[in-house]
Amino acid sequence: MRSRGLRSSPPSSFILEDDEDSKNIRCGSISLAAALALIISGLCLMNISNYQSARSTLEDEYNEGVDKWNEREFNLFNRTSWDLVVDGTIIPLVPLIESENMGKGEPNEELKPYPPLRFTLPEIIPAYEIESKELDIEEGEDPTQVDRAVVNATSAGLLRERKVWLVVHERNSEQSQKVMLPSVALLKQQTRKASGWKVCKYQNGGYFSGRAHTCTTYSAPISLCVKVEKSVSSGQWSISPRYGGEGCGPRNNWEPYSWRRVHAPATGNLPKASEDMLVVFPKTTIRFVEDPFLLAQNLTDGSLVFAESAAEELATGMVLVIVGCVSLLPACLLVGPIIKYFRNRRRKENYFVRQVDAE
Repeated sequence: MRSRGLRSSPPSSFILEDDEDSKNIRCGSISLAAALALIISGLCLMNISNYQSARSTLEDEYNEGVDKWNEREFNLFNRTSWDLVVDGTIIPLVPLIESENMGKGEPNEELKPYPPLRFTLPEIIPAYEIESKELDIEEGEDPTQVDRAVVNATSAGLLRERKVWLVVHERNSEQSQKVMLPSVALLKQQTRKASGWKVCKYQNGGYFSGRAHTCTTYSAPISLCVKVEKSVSSGQWSISPRYGGEGCGPRNNWEPYSWRRVHAPATGNLPKASEDMLVVFPKTTIRFVEDPFLLAQNLTDGSLVFAESAAEELATGMVLVIVGCVSLLPACLLVGPIIKYFRNRRRKENYFVRQVDAE
């Protein structure tokens, strides 16, 4: 005889089936929640990016600069010629009219064309040639000794800072103007404390001194690029600090000089100036501050792709939405088993209740 109000426990087979089904439910619920979170995040990111509007705004600003260049600034810059002077050594610069691609892949038809113009060195000039001009070698000396003297003198002399300036000549004007540039050493030496020789030699390309525990490294300027402007009131030419520096691009923090490392000899001596042209006079480029290429560099942070960050956000949002939709598949596949689970559970509970009541 059973006590009223008390019911027996369900069979163990019911419990086992319930456990299996509950695992499926948890799996489907987690998949559904993750998918919805990815889709919502992706849609929000796509909405925030506002790619088309950001790109259109930057392109309009760039095209305004192109119009200004085409109407006046190109003709102003085209009426000039430039010389680079390094400690009295005059190097004429030549005009370069090669176009520069904007963006990646196919050209952007929304951008207006313009005639490019900049002034550059005509060729790569070994730095030791400039230094050797300062040597006083007498006639009749042994050529081998002369060459050795040139190399030794130039290796040490490259460490000396030189005064560098530009001379601008305007068409229909007999006077020329001098524009000073930042001074530079054709070889820069840096010595700092080092913990071990491996890092100094293999990572920094330097010479490690075991006695002083220092690492000596060398670097040479590989490029010099400055932007110039002309004052409307005084008519004087000068280096322009627009965009945050005197240089030509944000990738170099708008610095005029770019540097590269020169391998330090294992003997601890100075690098040979003439060996494989390791040290050359930096490739020099003079640009006008109103050059549309500089404007594009500033608007795109050096990538030359308009609204690149917005495009990346849009692409990231699309990827999140796609991954979210794919993640919905497990949840969708488990919809049928989940519905079936609740129906079976209800049927089993009703059957169990009837069995208990029959007892």
